Amino acid sequence: MHNVLTANVAYHLFNAAPLLAMLGIAVFQDVRTRRIRNWLTASIFLSGMARALVPGGPIGFGAAWAGVGVGVLLCIGLILIGALGGGDLKLVAAAGAWLGPIPIIAVFAVSAVVAMTMVIVHAFLRRRLGALAFNTLLLGSEIVRLRKVEEGQLTSAGETFNSVDRPLPFAVPMAIATLLVLIGVGICRQGIAS
Repeated sequence: MHNVLTANVAYHLFNAAPLLAMLGIAVFQDVRTRRIRNWLTASIFLSGMARALVPGGPIGFGAAWAGVGVGVLLCIGLILIGALGGGDLKLVAAAGAWLGPIPIIAVFAVSAVVAMTMVIVHAFLRRRLGALAFNTLLLGSEIVRLRKVEEGQLTSAGETFNSVDRPLPFAVPMAIATLLVLIGVGICRQGIAS
């Protein structure tokens, strides 16, 4: 069973190797410049859609489009509050073309946990946990009251209680989450097949 499990995980990772390679490029770009280039997200999207057209492929064309749509819907709220940028949205949507709707939800959820962990560790190492907690409470209270956070509030809080030096490069947790979900899908599919 162990050999079959290993083979099933390897199969899923091999099928998604181009996606993982392109996510690696996105990580490099995002860490260096805090930007994800349009040519890269377009390449991920187009290759995912082309892969979906292959007969007998892992997902069909409809599932690829559904993955793109779900990816966009998952990011819209975070874009509106300034937690994600447009490049992040395009990266999630493009990955949805490769993975389909259910796996992109899993990737998004896992990437949120990875990103949260990265932010907490970063704030701890910089001795800014108090500032992070304050900013989180400020943003949370505005979301609960369904009010748009005024830019002045965030700017003054950001200057007074700076919890991070630069925005989080979202491609990093996205790539880690994609790898973890692909491994998980390989393990789960093996469990279903047994």
